[in-house]
Order: sequence, then C-alpha cells, then structure tokens
Amino acid sequence: MGNKIIFQPFGVQCTDASPEETLLQIAQRAGVGIDAACGGAGACGKCKLRVVSGTFEGYGIRSDETHLTEMTAEEYKLLSETERQDGIRLACMTCPRGDLVIEVPQKSRLAQQVVLSDGKSKTIPLHPAVQTYCVTLPKATLEDHRDDARRLCDTLHKAFPALSETMELDLAVLRQLPHAVRKGQWRVSVTVWQNRKIIGVQPGTENGCYGVAIDIGTTTIATYLCDCKTGETVQVASMMNPQVRFGDDVLARVSHCMLQEDGLEQLHEILIDGLNKLTREMAEKQGISPEQIGEFVLVCNPVMHHIALNIPPDSLGASPFAAVSNAAMDVPAREIGLVGMAGANVHVLPLAAGFVGADHLAVLIAEEPHGQEEMQLIIDIGTNSEICFGNREHLYVTSCATGPALEGAHIQCGMRAAYGAIERVTIDPETLEPTLQLIGNQRIPQGICGSGILDAVAQMARTGILEPNGRFSRTLQSGRIRMDAKGKPEYVLYFARSPREHDIVVTAKDVRAVQLAKAALYAGAKALMQQCGVEQISAVTLAGAFGSYIDRNSALQLGMFPDCPAEQIFVSGNAAGVGARYALLNVEKRQEAQWLAEHVTFVETAMDAEFQMMFSDAMWIPHKKDHFTNA
Repeated sequence: MGNKIIFQPFGVQCTDASPEETLLQIAQRAGVGIDAACGGAGACGKCKLRVVSGTFEGYGIRSDETHLTEMTAEEYKLLSETERQDGIRLACMTCPRGDLVIEVPQKSRLAQQVVLSDGKSKTIPLHPAVQTYCVTLPKATLEDHRDDARRLCDTLHKAFPALSETMELDLAVLRQLPHAVRKGQWRVSVTVWQNRKIIGVQPGTENGCYGVAIDIGTTTIATYLCDCKTGETVQVASMMNPQVRFGDDVLARVSHCMLQEDGLEQLHEILIDGLNKLTREMAEKQGISPEQIGEFVLVCNPVMHHIALNIPPDSLGASPFAAVSNAAMDVPAREIGLVGMAGANVHVLPLAAGFVGADHLAVLIAEEPHGQEEMQLIIDIGTNSEICFGNREHLYVTSCATGPALEGAHIQCGMRAAYGAIERVTIDPETLEPTLQLIGNQRIPQGICGSGILDAVAQMARTGILEPNGRFSRTLQSGRIRMDAKGKPEYVLYFARSPREHDIVVTAKDVRAVQLAKAALYAGAKALMQQCGVEQISAVTLAGAFGSYIDRNSALQLGMFPDCPAEQIFVSGNAAGVGARYALLNVEKRQEAQWLAEHVTFVETAMDAEFQMMFSDAMWIPHKKDHFTNA
C-alpha cells in the first residue's frame, strides 16, 4: 500500500503514492496543476512546494519534512537559502517516504481557483460607524494652554455638534497627533468612530475613509473594500482560506489547535496574513493607503470567529459545542494584526448558537426573512452548512456538517472549482455515455468539482447506474462501469488519452460522500419544518459559493432539500458577503444582527433520535419515503 499525499489548497488526495514517483508525477496523476515549464527535467525551478508538518486527524496521517527524500544538489542550485530555510522543495526532484500534506504555493499553481465573491444586493441607507471630518484648529498660544487633544475635540464638537464633546482618542492616534497637526499647519482630517472615538488623524484636507467587509469561510475568503462616504464597493478580492492546508473542515482546525502546541497561533497568523494580503491588494488597486481604512467587519462561522480573534476554539470541538462568547465585538484592528488606520476598529457580528455563526446572521440581514409574511427556507451551503426556516413570526435555524465533498474534496478525482474541473455532467440514458462541461472551456479535465460530482451522481441515479439506495446497479452493462483495484464499482467520466492524463472516475465511496452531504441538508431542513408544523415548502433560497453553481434539477433529483418547484429555487450568491457589507455601511444592520441572534430559535439535531431517522431516510436518492414531483 502506498503513501497518502494530500495536495492543498486543492483538497486532492492520492492514497497510493509510490516512493519511486516524484511528487510532480504524483500530482500530475492526481490532476493537480503544478507549474513545471521544463517538463520535470529539473531545469526551471518552478514546481515549488512545501510540506505542512503536523498530525491531521481528519486524514488519519502525520505529515513531516522527514517524509521526503534528501535535498538534491540541483535543488540547492535552484532554490535560494531563504526558500530552503522556509522548507521549499522542488516537486520534480522529491519523492515521498511517508504520508504528507503538501501546500502548493500560489505561484506554483497552474489552475486558477474560482472563488465566488459577489452576490445580489440592494440599496440601503448609508450610516457607517466611521466618518471623516476636516477641521482647522486654532493655533496654540501662550494665552491658550489647551493640549492638542483638547483643542481637537473642542474644535470638532463646535463644528459638528452631533459629535461627543468628550471624545476618546486612541493611544495610537495620540502618538500621531502632534506631527499631523503641525505638518498640516493646524488643518487636519479626522476619522471618528461611532461619533465618540477618534481613530485616525491625517495632516491636511480629507483624503477619504474606507472600510473592509470580510466573509471568512472554512474554504474561501471574500473581501470587499467600500467607500464609507459614498457606500460604493470599489474593490473586491478573494482567495482560498490558507488554513485548508491544516484540514478541510472546522473540526480538523479545532483538532490542530488542541493537538499542536502552537496550533492556534499558526492558524491565526496565516489567516491574518491572508487578510492583510487581500487588503493591501485592494488598497493598491484603488490607489489608496491601508492607513485610510477605518473599520473592518468580520462574518464567519464560530470556529473561524475564534481563530480570527486568537481565542482557543477547544470548547467547539465536542458537545455541547459552546462558544467562548457569542456576543458582537468591537476590537482594535492592531489587536488581531490587521493593517489599517492607527485606531481602526474591527466589528465582529454576533454568533447565534452551536455552529450557526455570524456568517449565517449576515445571510439573514441580507435576505431579511424576518420581515416577510411567507415562510422561507434559506440554505447556505458550504463545508459546514446553515439552514433557516420561518418568517416574521418565528425563525428556526440549525447547522449541518455537509463536509468538503460538495467543494470537490475527499472525492477520489475531486478538486476545488478551478480551470479544468468538470462542472457539469449529463449522461445519455441509452448509451450511458457522458457529456462533460469544464470550467474555463478547457479540453482535458483535471478532476471534478462540487457541482460536477453532484451532477454526476444525480445523472447516474436518473439513468439507473445507481439504485435508489446509492449502490451501483448489478444488472446494467457498460464499458463505463468497471471494478477498481479493490473490486469496488466505479463509473468512468473520462478515459485518459496519454500517459500525462489520468482517468476521471466516480467511485462508490464518492457516491456515499454525496449521499451523506445531501442527507444532512435534507434532514436539517425537515427538522426545521417540523418545528414550524409545515409539511410542504413553496420556495428555497440557496446562498454561498456552491449554492450559486449547482444545477437546480440535479439538486431536486438527488433530494438535497424537500420537494419544491424548480422555478421557485432562487440563488442569492454570496449573501454572507452582502450582509457583511450592509453591516459595514449601516450600523442599524448590526443592531438587526444582534436582534436576530437573540430571537432565532436554534434547533440542535446532533443527539436527536428522530433526526437520525430522517437522516437515514434521506440517504436514499431522492428519498426513501418522501415524494418528489421532478425527480
């Protein structure tokens, strides 16, 4: 049996890596795009990668740099001393000697990740927490003995009576104040938070005030740079969450924090480094300085929330999954390491309960089901999914661990949504031959992403390749259906046409992973419907990156949620990102989020025997008992 190699951030696993293969050959066989301009001849030095050391409970392995062959003389020539000290190796010259988690740096990747960063939004009243004012201070004289701080506060209050007369000055601002006042010849641009705290002082006239809304997902991060004066979103940037190298799901991250002595610090630092990279990237494109950013709004699930704030998430790793604090928070940006204005503030929306976090409350303040008469089912699909059902009378929420399968991870030929990934599948019911659509209109598939695996399983069930219980048919005969090396059935989506390609297959284990994910969603929705005494739904809203790309008919054919007319399934895009922007630009939306945190009813399903029965029935395609009109 070979070694297990996990390539991040793609989430691709290879379980039969031979010690005779190079990591480049293993990556190519697994469909991982690594830049190797010289074809693996050891001449270009582009196929750089790094081993992530540690114990990974989710994968059942321990990864370590010692699980690689010794560095070659060619590597010494092609890698700088800094790169060698940082653990960088060349994939074409390195072979495995044990299990490994491999990080492929951005510059070494061929496949460009596709990250959804936008969503539908509407116009809201502009009422940000931060505003900038220009004032000219009276010069200090022998007769006027006021200190600079008092002089600034008096002048601001006189010019703008709505501002507090006794404003607080951040210590970092006090350190800037004398230089700014005198360099500007007593004219300064002052940024004030919540009308009561001065968080930034710049010499001269107003040069703009900006804020950043951030949606931190388990798998992806989306950031939005907004002009707090106009309310316009001026720049958007996104990336894979760099923490995926330590595990695909939140419990793997919690485990890393608990088992590694500096695990929390590791995850916190790489997250903040990633956020700062995106912030600087957006600021540079906008032609501003990060010092003009006065506030950040963070929305995330409870585990990401704790790690972002450098709070140990250990209590979220076991029942009853209690957070350290569910309250909304305002903390100095520098306290957690974010770049921005001297006294920039970070507002973190509150958590609800369990694994229903600030990201789902952001979805709710964007979709506003609490202001509507009709009952709404809102599903935010991700590695950890959240579901809300209700209306203005009552809202019920729950979370379910759908796992990384719908992101393309833990699937034999799975990959993140990137160029070359199979995103759509149709299967001819007569010939059982598939038609594939690839991201970026590529010709040769590298793997299959979440929407593709969902399509594939739905089509396999529709054409009879799969029985209703998810098992492969024992009677259908096709050249596409075969047994793997372990005697397990699989369906071949693509046959390799050259030694550099590999077959793309859907295995029985892949089907099972999709069944587990869709059953969790279905049972979660059904549990909330029972709380409301409702047996039929009229409309579904899908939020999140995955929800934006799935085929509605495939979702119904699989039974991902209770039966609903296909035309009544709506997609809202990254609603959590929209809600984060709302909270950045309107403080009343923060109050709305707080109200929701206090008034939604959280339904815990983990230990509910009836939920387990609903989950078991939902494992069937589309369902063991419930009727589906379009399936």
